[in-house]
Amino acid sequence: MSDIEEFDISVDSTPERDHVQVSGHLDIYTSSRLREALNDSAALTSPVLVIDLLKVAFMDSTGLGALVAARRQAKLRGAELRLVCQRGAAYRVIRITKLDQVLSVFGTLDEALAAPGPA
Repeated sequence: MSDIEEFDISVDSTPERDHVQVSGHLDIYTSSRLREALNDSAALTSPVLVIDLLKVAFMDSTGLGALVAARRQAKLRGAELRLVCQRGAAYRVIRITKLDQVLSVFGTLDEALAAPGPA
């Protein structure tokens, strides 16, 4: 099975938050699909953007780039980016690159949703 076949994105939006669930390999072959989903400004309009990476089996630097771009775009529209990934492959890469000091990282979706909202 190729990386592209393993990769999946689902988006669930409410007025309070946009929840993007990512699974599979987030890499050079698939990160453009995540960027496209996150660039859909018509669909993502909530003040909080939660990207759940718990089901990501592998992530490379292009995946990191997509997350940094997501943070930048969220800030431009006045939203806050929250990642769910305090374990697993995605978290290891985020921690090694020290992006956990820049990005808001939570252990569960419930923790990410319960965090205080953007100012």
